[in-house]
Amino acid sequence: MSTKKQLLPGHRVHWLSPGRSKMKKKINTSNQSVRLDDWLLPLHKRQKTMNALNKRVSLPGYGIIFIEGARVLAFSSLRSDSDVSIFLHIDKKKHYSRFVQHYLDKGLMMDMIERLYERWIRDEYPLVEESKRWANIIF
Repeated sequence: MSTKKQLLPGHRVHWLSPGRSKMKKKINTSNQSVRLDDWLLPLHKRQKTMNALNKRVSLPGYGIIFIEGARVLAFSSLRSDSDVSIFLHIDKKKHYSRFVQHYLDKGLMMDMIERLYERWIRDEYPLVEESKRWANIIF
């Protein structure tokens, strides 16, 4: 299946993992990315009534909207509003390296990053792997 034929103006694309930048440059139409992680608040800033499933985002019209994030396909509301869902595999070493760099950039120490990664592998990795079943395209 040709990915380019399916990415038409007006489409919303759910995209997991790396490779988005190269793909977006090849698409000859206006597009916008919404990073799911940009909408996550630290626990100490959340109100008791807040949760990720109830957040709403309004965007101006773009040819294509990419909704990016490791857990994006877990949200049924996003899946039902999507034209194409893409899942990209990333090898564990590369994922670990990016994970570590992300949290080093935020100022965390390696021992804390290691604990976060162990928790991510235990709690979130199974959800990410399971979400492949909702993808239209798997690379």
